[in-house]
Amino acid sequence: MIIDAEEAIYHRENPNNTYITATGNPIKYDGITEDGKPFSGNSKPAGIAAVQEKKGL
Repeated sequence: MIIDAEEAIYHRENPNNTYITATGNPIKYDGITEDGKPFSGNSKPAGIAAVQEKKGL
């Protein structure tokens, strides 16, 4: 997966529940799902603001 963001963190403390969090405006992503289908897109600016406000950024 490719993530274009100010910061992206891969959380893997629990091998059964890995996930990525990212901040930026906007966040762009491009990758392949577990079943092999491609996906890509951009985050919505409102979603970024909510994440930044919640984190106090």
